[in-house]
Amino acid sequence: MELELNKQYKEGLKELKEEIQKESPHWIKDRRRIYLVDEIIKCLVFLIPFSEWYRDATNRNVDYLTKRIFLIFFRYEYWKKRLHKFCMEYKFTILRKPNENQSKVTPIMIERAKEYPIEDIVEVNRSGFSLCLEHDDHHPSMDCRNNFCHCYVCGWSGDSISLYMKKHNVNFATAVEFLSG
Repeated sequence: MELELNKQYKEGLKELKEEIQKESPHWIKDRRRIYLVDEIIKCLVFLIPFSEWYRDATNRNVDYLTKRIFLIFFRYEYWKKRLHKFCMEYKFTILRKPNENQSKVTPIMIERAKEYPIEDIVEVNRSGFSLCLEHDDHHPSMDCRNNFCHCYVCGWSGDSISLYMKKHNVNFATAVEFLSG
């Protein structure tokens, strides 16, 4: 009896969520935008006066320990990280324009693209090394094995998708589409 009620409850919630997403996505986005703007303003209300005080203290040559104590006491880093988080969310969820021509990349396409041989993307010598695309390389320093590459000079690593993206300067979706089929 209890399991059946729990199942009905979950199904009801799922239907309600689908209905809300279908009928009012703009309302949800507007509410999120208002919340994010309010949070950004709260962060700025704290950070702007503190930044001005810190700049004045630096100009007056206040010692490092005093400035550091005030940084810790006022939780400056916390508010800075919080502001960054809200600004990034606003940038990528509210300001982002949906692209109708954007391709749908499926997990199967990604797996197929990862299986694409690296040797077909870059020239690999007999010992399995290639010239690195990340820096100006004259001697092969990028080890290419098992569809994965790692440069021992600069430390860049990647699979066939990231290598294709780096070589042809394309985005993830374009690289997956080309490599998967």
